[in-house]
Amino acid sequence: MNRPALAVASALLLGLSSTPAMAVDRVSIGVGGNYIDYDLYSARLGVQWLWDTPLWQWRNWQLGGYWEASYHYLRIPEPEPHLNKDMHIWAITPVFVFAPRPQGDWSPYAELAIGAAYLSDKELAGRTTGSRYQFEDRIAVGMRFGEAQQYDVNLRFLHYSNAKLEAPNPGYDVFMLNFSMPVTF
Repeated sequence: MNRPALAVASALLLGLSSTPAMAVDRVSIGVGGNYIDYDLYSARLGVQWLWDTPLWQWRNWQLGGYWEASYHYLRIPEPEPHLNKDMHIWAITPVFVFAPRPQGDWSPYAELAIGAAYLSDKELAGRTTGSRYQFEDRIAVGMRFGEAQQYDVNLRFLHYSNAKLEAPNPGYDVFMLNFSMPVTF
């Protein structure tokens, strides 16, 4: 991906998030990788729009969520010289959050999500996908904290694949530590 395309994507994301109807509620940053299957490093930035009301409530539990638009950078530090060493991923994902109703300064939760993603290349260090269009699957556990539970830290597992719609479909797996906080302009 070239720098002008990255600049246009960033400007579009910021432009959409600056209108009152689309005002961003939270920002997130994550770091991680996959050191089991291959030597992969990653960094991720996201903006989140919280859903106004929970989808479901029962006693002290609720199911809510948010939309997240994200940019994810993957890098394999030392591939063969003729192979790509990095990849850029843009995704939009509805995220479902299952948690107890907020009480006190700490609140645990679990997340599940499946969204749409676009890869800058079909190949990363010799792992080739059949398409640049992928699904982003996510599972996470985390903790909200602070006086108003305004901060959030979680451990995520992300999987990018095309659900075998096009071959090959090796997928990319990433384990990540993520932090998010409200946007206050």
